[in-house]
Amino acid sequence: MSQESTVSSPKYTQKILSLAQSPKHRGAFFSEDAKQKNMALVTAKYKDIKVYWLVEPEMNIVYDAKFFAYGGTLSIALGELICSMAKGLSLKSACALKASQVEMAMRDDADQAAVAQPEQSLATMEPLLQAIDEA
Repeated sequence: MSQESTVSSPKYTQKILSLAQSPKHRGAFFSEDAKQKNMALVTAKYKDIKVYWLVEPEMNIVYDAKFFAYGGTLSIALGELICSMAKGLSLKSACALKASQVEMAMRDDADQAAVAQPEQSLATMEPLLQAIDEA
């Protein structure tokens, strides 16, 4: 067996590991937080990620975003990226984010997929955004 075949490729990109190790949007907002800032609170959960978005009600802009992930590294990175990408967008635009956009943001190299099977690995993202849109 050659030495090359015994070396396994990393499971996650450095970007995914970095996002998961130091999330800036981890946490929650509550009704009191929204009321103090004159915002609407939008929450949604799908599988192992729950998001909390403060939305400016007149313009429907995502003012701030937080999340909790009950899964592993990829769930934390996904929650972090969804929240950071949603901030400043209209609620409609934030809910229209695609898994492919998030996967591209997780890449270390633009030509190499961030995860082995992006469709399966990021399958929770679009139903989560749909749940937010319905909320």
